[in-house]
Amino acid sequence: MEKLRRLSLFIFIICSLTSTASLAKTVCLFPKNSQLARDQRDADKMNCLRTQIHRLSFNNCTQVARSMEYSTTAEEAKLLCLYEKARNLSQCLDVVKSLEYPDSGDEARWHCLKNFSHKMSKNDCRKISDKMSYPAQKNRATVFCQSEI
Repeated sequence: MEKLRRLSLFIFIICSLTSTASLAKTVCLFPKNSQLARDQRDADKMNCLRTQIHRLSFNNCTQVARSMEYSTTAEEAKLLCLYEKARNLSQCLDVVKSLEYPDSGDEARWHCLKNFSHKMSKNDCRKISDKMSYPAQKNRATVFCQSEI
């Protein structure tokens, strides 16, 4: 009887985990053919992303960000994924590459430099600093790489 009870509990746990994982893959992705306007769909996705981000993986988060229909909202969503979900330099740089605007690109590069400098070489740091959009940011990042790495 005890074995049957444990088996039932095990099956329940597996089913719960499976349904949670599949839900996380589709949460915050809404159909484009809804009656809402594009800005309203983006607002709904952004609100969902902010409230459900704890349930999403980095890839799910960036998938939702890529589904945004306006570039400014997409940029905001990508930065949210960067700050909340990027756990390594590769993920951080993936977000950086996807950003459209120079200001947010430099902001994201700084995030990568400051949060993952302990895991990069001076050469990697220099490559990131060389891609800064603004000369003053590039100079500051170059000094950071020389002194902090």
